[in-house]
Amino acid sequence: ALPSRTDVLLPPYVMHTDPDVWPDPYKFEPLRFTPKAMRERDSQALQTFSSGPRNCVGQMFAQHEALITVAALFRRYRFSLACKPEHILEDHSLTMRPSTDSAAGFDMNFPVYVHRVD
Repeated sequence: ALPSRTDVLLPPYVMHTDPDVWPDPYKFEPLRFTPKAMRERDSQALQTFSSGPRNCVGQMFAQHEALITVAALFRRYRFSLACKPEHILEDHSLTMRPSTDSAAGFDMNFPVYVHRVD
């Protein structure tokens, strides 16, 4: 048991890379999110918008807005990596984002080239 008034931090990055819940957590595996796979996993394993009575009130709006935004971007632009994948590092601050290491030959916070589709 924890003492009364103890602050508990649940870092989403650690929760979302726990190999007991997410086998091979760093592998890109979209099938982890099929309805069947989601039903077989603990409902609290993915905390994108929190859960319970105090979860994010804008969850559905944010998910729909993200889907529409990504679809619009991919309709108008093509994206390609600006460096080799092994040079992309995780940059942990308030939010997690990519950056490149010095071996890439340049320093970028978002190592992607964007090409407009005509």
